[in-house]
Amino acid sequence: LDLDVSSSGVLTTVEKTFKNSLKQSLVLQHNQNKVALNMTKQTHQRIWDSILTSKYATYKPIQQDIQASTDSISLIPVRLVISPSKPVIQKRCSDTSLTLGELLHLWQPQHFPKHDDKIVPSETISWKCAGLSPPLNMPILELWNSLSHPDGFLYICVA
Repeated sequence: LDLDVSSSGVLTTVEKTFKNSLKQSLVLQHNQNKVALNMTKQTHQRIWDSILTSKYATYKPIQQDIQASTDSISLIPVRLVISPSKPVIQKRCSDTSLTLGELLHLWQPQHFPKHDDKIVPSETISWKCAGLSPPLNMPILELWNSLSHPDGFLYICVA
């Protein structure tokens, strides 16, 4: 990645935003701030540098140390993007047994209504996670574990 940001603070702003977002997701995952607060400046910098330089081999062990395992996660950090002109909806998913469809029904019932105990999305609605359209019966915990972003959030786009 070659970014020419020498004359502006854009990269610094993105870095600070990422680090804050990472801390938020860690607090949700562990249901306490201990992991986020115990991260050293060096760990923050190493994870940021690994993302900036696309070095997955450096990123993965750090991420495994700080991210909650699927067995111990308290809350799943989720951000729902509805429209580029609207703010992102950030909520915590406290029921790790929910499916994607159940979560979308709870958060956006007007677009994901239930008919005869089955979630039937509106015809004009589509959804994506990391560029993919997973089935609505996919467990949200499995989606988070597989498709969460480096900041620890699962981003779901609904359009």
